[in-house]
Amino acid sequence: MDFLRAVSLTFFTVGIFWNAIGAYFLSKIGYIPTNILVILILGSFAGGYFGAHMSNLKGNKLIKNTFTVVCLLVGVSLLVKSIGSLI
Repeated sequence: MDFLRAVSLTFFTVGIFWNAIGAYFLSKIGYIPTNILVILILGSFAGGYFGAHMSNLKGNKLIKNTFTVVCLLVGVSLLVKSIGSLI
């Protein structure tokens, strides 16, 4: 399986199943504002469409580089937040 297909499959399974399960359990804990939910769903589909379109135009290398940069930024953000909560 090439990297593009692997990332697409991962994003699909995480985006659909993991987020749906999380949303279900969060709805059991408390109230979920529907206006925010609609915006999140629309943003998810728009981002997925844009990402698929860009991957078809630019190819596998763009997806690898973008995925790597996003993962690094999320990792740094989590480290900064965790260090900030310790101080």
